[in-house]
This record gives sequence, structure tokens and C-alpha cells, in this order.
Amino acid sequence: MEPSNHGVLLRKDSVTQVRHQLLTGLHIGRLIPGGRAPSVRRLADITGLNRKTVHRAYTRLAQEGMLDLRPGSGTFISESINSEAADPGAASITALLDAAESCGAIARSLRLPPERFTTFLDYYLGQGYRSVPMIVT
Repeated sequence: MEPSNHGVLLRKDSVTQVRHQLLTGLHIGRLIPGGRAPSVRRLADITGLNRKTVHRAYTRLAQEGMLDLRPGSGTFISESINSEAADPGAASITALLDAAESCGAIARSLRLPPERFTTFLDYYLGQGYRSVPMIVT
């Protein structure tokens, strides 16, 4: 029987998910370099990940220089964070967020309920985006 790498993939995916959540917060202005990152508990609630998983992801992101862990004070976004260094695709995330906002505005103008809009996007985009969390506001 071959050894399973399922745990390694899960760990990498959870770190990626936490990284994307933080980068999105940075790009939309909810988080700022030097500012406090969401608590482990809060981010676990937002992402649906286990608290221990978020803690491990925070530790990994601190090793990469994205976060500063300050025992007794909390977790902070590194002041020296360069979003392109943290995620090579981050340069285009602003354009993607703008496109998503534009699509949402069009859906609202058409009085399309959020559930139907999400179903439409899921169908239109196909299987490739099913693992990507999507929020329609």
C-alpha cells in the first residue's frame, strides 16, 4: 500500500485558503500592513476550517514573512508585506475583485436573487471553480 499524501495536500490547501482570505482582506482595505489579522477563532469561523488548521496556517505564513505572531498580543499582517511576493497572482486580484463587483451590480440591477446568481456562476464557470469560496454581496 502506498503512503497517502492526503494530509500534505490538505495542509497546503488550507494554507492557500488562509493566504487568499488575508490577501483579499488586504486588497479590499479591511486589513492593512501592520494591522491586526483576524483571530484564529474568527478566521476559522469565516473559512470553516478547524482552529488548529488555521493556527498551523498562521504559523506557516509567519515563517514565510506574511504575518507577525506576537504571543500575548495577537497576529499582525507584516508591515513589509508585498502582496506580489506573498502571492504571484495577487497583482491581478484587484481587477478580479472589480469584475466581481461589476457582475454583482449587474445582477442586482436585474433583480436577480443572490442564490440564483450564485447558481448561475457555478453552472457557467463549471467544475474548475467549485473549490473556490465565493461570497455574493
